[in-house]
Amino acid sequence: MIDDRHASAVAIVGMSGRFPGAGNLDEFWENLRTGTGSVTDFSPEELVADGADPAEVAKDAYIPAKGVLSGADRFDADLFGFSPRDAELLDPQHRLLLECAWSALEDAGYDPRAVPDLTGVYVGGGLTDHAVAVLSDPRLHRERGRTQLALLTDRDTLASWISFRLGLGGPSIAVSTACSTSLTAVHMAVQSLLLGECDIAVAGGVGIDTPARRGYLHQEGGIASADGRCRPFDADSSGTVAGNGVGLVVLRRHEDALRAGDRVHCLIRGSAVTNDGSAKIGFTAPGTAGQVAAITQALDTAQVAPREIQYVEMHGTGTALGDEIEVSAITEAFGGSAGTPQWCGIGSVKSNIGHLDTAAGVAGLLKTVLMLKNRQFVPTVNFTAPNPALGLDATPFHVVDRTGPWPRPDGGARLAGVSSIGMGGTNVHMVLEEAPDQEERSATGDRPELLVLSALTERGLTAAGEALAARLEQADGVPLSDIAHTLRRGRAELETRGYVVANGRTDAARRLRSLTPSPARTAAAPVLVLADPSTPRPGAGAELYATFAAFREAFGDCAKHLSDRHGIDLEPPAAHHREPGTVRDRHTALFGLAYATARLWSDWGIAPSVTVGHGIGEYVAAVTSGLLSLHDALDLVVTRADLIARTEPGRMVTVGLPASGTAPLLADGMALAAVLGPRACVVSGPIRAMDEFTAGLTAAGTRWTAGEERHALNSPCMDPVLDEFEAKVAGIRFGTPSGTQVSGVDGARVAAGRMATAGYWRDHLRGTLRLGDAIEAAGRISDGALLWIGGGPAGAPLPDRPCHTVFGEAGEASGTLAALGALWAAGHPVTWSVPPSGFRRAHLPGYVFDGRSYGAYRLFEHDGGGPAVESEPADPAEEKGQDADPVRAQVVELLIDTLGVGPDEFGLSFIAAGGDSMGSVHLVSRIEDALGVEVPVALLLTGDSLDELATQIAELKNRPAQDPLIEDLLLEVQAEG
Repeated sequence: MIDDRHASAVAIVGMSGRFPGAGNLDEFWENLRTGTGSVTDFSPEELVADGADPAEVAKDAYIPAKGVLSGADRFDADLFGFSPRDAELLDPQHRLLLECAWSALEDAGYDPRAVPDLTGVYVGGGLTDHAVAVLSDPRLHRERGRTQLALLTDRDTLASWISFRLGLGGPSIAVSTACSTSLTAVHMAVQSLLLGECDIAVAGGVGIDTPARRGYLHQEGGIASADGRCRPFDADSSGTVAGNGVGLVVLRRHEDALRAGDRVHCLIRGSAVTNDGSAKIGFTAPGTAGQVAAITQALDTAQVAPREIQYVEMHGTGTALGDEIEVSAITEAFGGSAGTPQWCGIGSVKSNIGHLDTAAGVAGLLKTVLMLKNRQFVPTVNFTAPNPALGLDATPFHVVDRTGPWPRPDGGARLAGVSSIGMGGTNVHMVLEEAPDQEERSATGDRPELLVLSALTERGLTAAGEALAARLEQADGVPLSDIAHTLRRGRAELETRGYVVANGRTDAARRLRSLTPSPARTAAAPVLVLADPSTPRPGAGAELYATFAAFREAFGDCAKHLSDRHGIDLEPPAAHHREPGTVRDRHTALFGLAYATARLWSDWGIAPSVTVGHGIGEYVAAVTSGLLSLHDALDLVVTRADLIARTEPGRMVTVGLPASGTAPLLADGMALAAVLGPRACVVSGPIRAMDEFTAGLTAAGTRWTAGEERHALNSPCMDPVLDEFEAKVAGIRFGTPSGTQVSGVDGARVAAGRMATAGYWRDHLRGTLRLGDAIEAAGRISDGALLWIGGGPAGAPLPDRPCHTVFGEAGEASGTLAALGALWAAGHPVTWSVPPSGFRRAHLPGYVFDGRSYGAYRLFEHDGGGPAVESEPADPAEEKGQDADPVRAQVVELLIDTLGVGPDEFGLSFIAAGGDSMGSVHLVSRIEDALGVEVPVALLLTGDSLDELATQIAELKNRPAQDPLIEDLLLEVQAEG
């Protein structure tokens, strides 16, 4: 239940960031907590190696310092579907935002490629050297065209690439307000949520001027620091230092977050954006009135009094004018300064990481959220004494200069403000509140849980397992069931997969460190074997009943009908041993257990490629296929049991001999009841004959096992009741079955018409059941693994494929989950059900990106410029080999040059190799310029491989002219399939 104060609050449910000295938010928090400054000083050699002008570096005024973001040139292009050539051209800001958006959604507990609600994107970035260099390169213009280059580098497409690659259908807006860009983006996302324009929003920003190490020339009176350090509010402050970084938050309306089971990092109570207008001394100067308006409006929206705020994360650039105006503005907004004790802390993350330009606001936001989550103040580094020009002694504010606890106010909550001020006058202020206490969820004891992980590569999967294991070893109190559910429903399903079944966090961490990778492939659906163990083992089904709601519901459906129609009390399976009871009791229990297990698999979306039934299991198979209704099947099972009970007592034993060796041993009245496999048969007959038979087996040293059935099914003992049973079946209305059925009676694929006859079910009670033959037949029909329900199989039924026993053996809950994990890892789609006890998404380690360096293009006046990439592309002719046809060789060169593909990728189509409709237009234009031949755009979109396209385009050069309209129509028809 949400109180009135939080009715319009927006929850931060996910977040992600990379900053100088911190590749993730855990490292960022550790640096904040320990007061670590992450601005780096460079040697002249490092700067020159990264392309700096040696003459400039040698100047006395050159300051060799920056907040460098490690790995800013790397990108996991395969994960996002970019070709190597496009990844090289894609601006580093786009690359980092894509990866950060993926991580933020994962942190929120959502599959980045399948967010269930309408999701908007509000992000911004700055102008980069890479974009300028790419758009200024005549060679790239010739190869790709200006429009294509702009799409890959322009700030206007930052949001759209995220929406496109992740399939997000809400508003997608690129924001640009200079230094306040990223906090403005968050504000706009909040407003969009409150207006109902989207249900989830990804918001924040990125600032990467260049991934290179770079310093700057200090100018007296400018905004850049004289000593390479940012010292906000400090007596020795002299300006700011540049830094690079990226940060995003995932937002939801608070009530929606609670309803969806999201874990809330923090609440945004209110926010506001203003502009200084002309009320300042110059365009780049800050203005007091605009900042005051932003703060007071945000407080009013949040319905929070200034005295309730305990901390404000300031813009805090360390410049003389900026800090002075900002302190003056917030003092005025908070109600003046006369006689005010310094009850509110202030700080600036720029002291740690430098000024991140368009990402500065979100960096301050994330710092404050982490402080609220961890209930700690963290220091403003480089601070020694307050700048006397600020007059802090006469304000409500003091600079936080050490790590310490953030106590919760009596009767209130921890509240904070965050400010961001853009050059040009756009001011943003946001009021945050710590996440309200959420009821702790208790662990589910020793119940097994299935944890699934996936990645593009084995190395990525191993890294993901290690990261999750490390998190599980932390004592955060999150139940393993919530972790398992988040992994199943909140992660993308990628090509390399692994799973573990574990009891508790410690067991899970141990198993995750030895994860076995499995390449997901398009595998055949499983073969479902519904076997008949005659009498289930003691406690069979008890774990499944206790663990899975779908099993309990299906078993309950059987129990209700049996109670209402037949007065049979089908008790839930229990862990303790019970006597077998009557034939009714045994057979209805067998049916209920097998049916509930089959329904459980159906609830997970596992549809078998082939179904094999045996004994009571064939009645269950008839229900799952639609041949019989559940009620009709149960009625038949009860009637059948009552008729069997009227026959003379008998016995059934399993013999370790082939059918050919067993049949000669049978006396009158006995029968070969079932052939289970090459060396396993069931013999049935009257008690006296069976006693003599088993005595002979013992004397011969032949292995045999007695069943608990007290009647001789599938033997002449059934003859007296066959007519009555057949008449009962004849009154049943059969349905039309779906799927492929292999008969346990015939041992082969069976037509629906054969099973929908009374004679078939008469044979099922009296004839020899052929389970072994049926499994072999199913194996010839399908390549799928076996799902074996009811009594473990004898040996390996199909030696060339896995057999998962999912009911009838000890540890059945773990075994069932392991079977489910194995099918998922092999590539079978699974419908992950919501836990019946509810769940809360867990904040877990995200995808471990496994990209490579794609460098960044640069322009340098001193050396002629050019792209700074990890390695220059090989000569196209060398990559593809010399082509005997010079025209075709030229086409190959153009394809390689345009798409950036290698020689092993010419089996891909134009689209699969990274081309698109706009790129196809540009490519045909280049071909026409180079070869003087008109190539229809439709030719590139037919799906033919690049090899085939090269041949076809070369042939166009010498083909006799024909009507171009007919040519285009033919190619369009081909493209349409």
